Amino acid sequence: KFSDASVKQGLVMAYLAFAAPELRLYRANNLPFIGREASLKPLATVAGQFVSKPIGGDVSRFKDLGYTHGTYELSDATKKIVESGSYLRIWKKQNGEWRVVMDVVNKH
Repeated sequence: KFSDASVKQGLVMAYLAFAAPELRLYRANNLPFIGREASLKPLATVAGQFVSKPIGGDVSRFKDLGYTHGTYELSDATKKIVESGSYLRIWKKQNGEWRVVMDVVNKH
């Protein structure tokens, strides 16, 4: 659902819909961005279509914490891939909804 939202609505809107208020966003050459609002500024600078492709994940025994990991591609307006890499997202169930609490990407 997150990847679909990022493709259809854009990366910022996907994070608005799925990120927890206490999100920690890790990007290369930056200190962690702490909080959903602080994370939106660097996400807004990502130009193009961001597509994440999950490879795997798991959920805790108590079904309140989980993770997904996979690869991503960033394409420009001509659909040319301008960046690719891997990601890890930690999810936490809050008020019955899964929210991203930590997001890490590593460019290849």
